[in-house]
Amino acid sequence: MTDSAAHSGWVLPPQKHEVLARQLTYSCRLLLGILSVTPFAALLLALIVPPVGDTSGVVLWVAAHFLVAIVHAAIVFQVLWREVPPGRHICYYRLHVLLSSVHGLLWGGAMWLFASKVEFVNTLSLLTILVAVSAANMLVYSAFRLAALGIAGWVWLQVVSWLLWQGLWLWAVGGMMFFTVQLIFNLQAYRIILGEIVEHLSKTEALRRLDQSHQELDRTNRELAQRNQALQEAMAQLQHLAHHDALTGLPNRRAFFEGLAAQLKQGLPGFLVMIDLDHFKTVNDNYGHQSGDEALQLIGSLLNDVHRTGERCARLGGEEFAWVLQETTLPQVQQRINQLRLRLQQYTTAPDSRLPPITLSAGVTPLREYESLENAMARADAALYRAKHNGRNRVELG
Repeated sequence: MTDSAAHSGWVLPPQKHEVLARQLTYSCRLLLGILSVTPFAALLLALIVPPVGDTSGVVLWVAAHFLVAIVHAAIVFQVLWREVPPGRHICYYRLHVLLSSVHGLLWGGAMWLFASKVEFVNTLSLLTILVAVSAANMLVYSAFRLAALGIAGWVWLQVVSWLLWQGLWLWAVGGMMFFTVQLIFNLQAYRIILGEIVEHLSKTEALRRLDQSHQELDRTNRELAQRNQALQEAMAQLQHLAHHDALTGLPNRRAFFEGLAAQLKQGLPGFLVMIDLDHFKTVNDNYGHQSGDEALQLIGSLLNDVHRTGERCARLGGEEFAWVLQETTLPQVQQRINQLRLRLQQYTTAPDSRLPPITLSAGVTPLREYESLENAMARADAALYRAKHNGRNRVELG
């Protein structure tokens, strides 16, 4: 188990891989400077301080430093500049700990290669270097408890062992005390850094969840907007169907009477025309209801073409239609109604017409100020009745 996973007081299980990745990134960034200095520092030490024994051991010691630095640099490059799969972070962490321990073992071995009780100045200088190396690496590896303990432990284990072997008991106790202070520092730094990492990830996770909530809310709002638009379109369609005739597309009886009643209440002038197709039952009986529907659609289309803005036309039911014109004189009204009558007759008598010859009768009456809807309709119906009685295919005034 990793340090981050083991410290249950600081790390939540779902964040284990993310915390470990952050620890690796933090430690590897600090390692960049150490890896570029450490092998050359070892080479410089070998050149300045004369070895105690054979120089071949020093050569191997320096070569080992360069080898460890190269391998460690490869890991740092992989972590910082290439994407590490989540499942591989634990492998890089273990290599991190192993190489830091080898690093500490190498530096601690310097005591046996260069230190001498006789040449105490060199030994004191070497101890100073190892103190600096241990402190620097404790800082570098502060994000990883085991890595820090690996390097510092191996350094001071060999330092204290050499001091005890040379009989320098007080120096050995001082080294142990220094190592203890470093250990306490590292543990506190580890807790602080790990806490900051987890806090950062918690905030990041909270922001991610907040962003996800915003996205879900936006998606929900879009869905609601689409449903609302669909509902409005459906309501508009229902409203249209409630006020329009499905076959001809003209306003129906209800819509026409509502508009006409409002016009009469306002005292607006105009002419009301009642229109009825002649012998329409014969068309249905002899040519079928499909032909009858086509005839109704034709008169509806003609009415829709000839009526002007502000005028009303509608299918009242069956073959009966109504039209309110805004003309000011009766001759103008009669002229427009006759135009409609003749156009219907021309369409149905054309050689390529699929319908039999169809004519219409119409009754027209002027609207009187503030009269009732019933009175206006009664006069128009009476005029239509006279048109039927007087031979059809004509316009009568009521």
